Amino acid sequence: MSRRLLPAVVTVAGLALLAVSCGGEEATGPPEVAASVEGMEILATEVNALTDRYLEEPATSGQTGSTIPPLERSVASRFVLNYLIRLSMLEIVAGEFDLEVEIDPELELALESVSPEEFAQSNLTADDLRVAERAGDISRRVALALFPEVAVAEDEVRRIYELEAARYESGWSATVHTAFFGSLAEAERVRNATQDGASFLETAQADGALESGSMGVVTSTSPLHPDIIEVIGSLDTGEVSETRQASIGWLLFFVESREEIAETPYDLARLEILAVLSDQERQRLFDDWFQQRLTQADVEVDEFYGRWNPQSGSVRSSGQGRDESENRETEDDGPDRVPA
Repeated sequence: MSRRLLPAVVTVAGLALLAVSCGGEEATGPPEVAASVEGMEILATEVNALTDRYLEEPATSGQTGSTIPPLERSVASRFVLNYLIRLSMLEIVAGEFDLEVEIDPELELALESVSPEEFAQSNLTADDLRVAERAGDISRRVALALFPEVAVAEDEVRRIYELEAARYESGWSATVHTAFFGSLAEAERVRNATQDGASFLETAQADGALESGSMGVVTSTSPLHPDIIEVIGSLDTGEVSETRQASIGWLLFFVESREEIAETPYDLARLEILAVLSDQERQRLFDDWFQQRLTQADVEVDEFYGRWNPQSGSVRSSGQGRDESENRETEDDGPDRVPA
């Protein structure tokens, strides 16, 4: 039997996509193999390791704002095992469609730029992100193969266009830098030097800016305070703003480049909206198809974790009842979804 080569990502958000019913009594001890999916083994050591990580996640809040107590370990283990079964099934589907999935080179570059210290601040690892990217790529490509054409109502396209009308109005886009100062005199010196041709950021950093850096690309529809949008919108390429007083200091904005954006007519916006809505509908259809494929799969689960329920496509408790943790798990999470 083959062994799954991919590491598995388990986060609160990811597990929330896998809502399952769990609970009941445990067997006497863990096996070596927790489950197999059409011959692909899921090792108990992997389930245990991911369960440890899941239980280490900070406490979350329910819909009422109250803190949700952590799941019992037996429940969390089934929660994790359901995730791994679905991930394994997704790999099997990729093989059935002869997909050769490679990690996006841009993602690899981004991961290489993240320091180990930054990863240490969360339960996510670089491999977690690689697995999530791979799973998403597989689901998108299989969905496209299965459902190349999907129907989207024209009325829905029009509704989205009208709902997001501000995105399609004329406006501007600018690459913006900013600097924050503790005194008006420092801000004014930098402003005057910039007007005389000095580099904005270099001058700000050398002349007392408490903070300085790039704001990236700002547009007329960016979710910033209206006063800031107004200030930036009044500047042309190479211009620096008047010194603006903040609550505890002074701000300058510098526009490195600016581009005017023409209004997007409905005919052009329609194509963009249609592509987004088509992808959403295609993914919904794939989710339904994948769930059906999972219920038909040859899945074996060691009784230590529970029993496989083909009808729901999930590992269930070996017992008859359901404990409070299981009820909370089912109520708080959404419907089963393949990792994406």
